[in-house]
Amino acid sequence: MLVPNFGAASSPCCANRSVQQTVDDNEEPFSPDVINTVRRNFYVNDVLKSVPNKENAIHLAEQLIQLMKEGGFQLTKFASDSSKLLATLPEKERANPALNLDLDQVPIGHAPGLHWDAESDTFLFKVVPTNKLPTKHGILSTVRPLFDLLSFMGPFILQVKVPLQGLWRMGIQWDKRVPEPPLTQWHRWMESLPLVAKIKIPRCFRNPCRATTTNVQLHYFV
Repeated sequence: MLVPNFGAASSPCCANRSVQQTVDDNEEPFSPDVINTVRRNFYVNDVLKSVPNKENAIHLAEQLIQLMKEGGFQLTKFASDSSKLLATLPEKERANPALNLDLDQVPIGHAPGLHWDAESDTFLFKVVPTNKLPTKHGILSTVRPLFDLLSFMGPFILQVKVPLQGLWRMGIQWDKRVPEPPLTQWHRWMESLPLVAKIKIPRCFRNPCRATTTNVQLHYFV
């Protein structure tokens, strides 16, 4: 085979191995930052990377494009909160070819399970209206798309997952209407669901005005 089968169990492994081999074969001309970006910031066929400033981003993008070309890969669909970076790339390589850079508009892209508004540099969630019946089937179908890798939605989703576990313990059938009091909990949760679309979480928790910060501590409670 010259091309891996899409959808086969081995495909992600083959794809990642090909990318890593490209780095191994062409490591010498490129800086450690470029090499480490490919080795540590690729997720199958997506790369997610943050850098201190626009100049670094532009240089990194140029170097990544050159490096991946050595292996026959073409990086495309670039998205960034920097219009200056996007302006250095051909329109066909941007996430939105019709992007109007003069108006300083940037597209909304997404990481797996989470949306990113590049213009405000915030994470956000999209809520699709649903009229699922109040059954175990309907509840699960509504909750499942809200999964996010960083668990920002954890406290909100927990409010419906706990009652859902209770339905399993009660032996409620898959498509049987949910009884009280879980039914009231479900309706209350559905009423608050549209509010999720208003949540915006800053991607960077560092103070951009203090570039010399040498010690950062993150305290969390669970």
